[in-house]
Amino acid sequence: MSIDAKWVDHVIAEWNVDPVPETCQQWACRRPVQTWCPLCRAFFCDLHDELYPRRMHDCLRGRAEE
Repeated sequence: MSIDAKWVDHVIAEWNVDPVPETCQQWACRRPVQTWCPLCRAFFCDLHDELYPRRMHDCLRGRAEE
């Protein structure tokens, strides 16, 4: 196993999230969770997971555009 593969296995092992929330983790959103963002390690509805063409959550730089 390559060094990169071992690193990926290590990172995935640290992602142990239990339990998965039922609602989107974006502020004041009550929609059901549909997806997970690996950049900020948060669960979002389809609307708030969008990063392009309009960023809808705060995982990159600064506040989201919503």
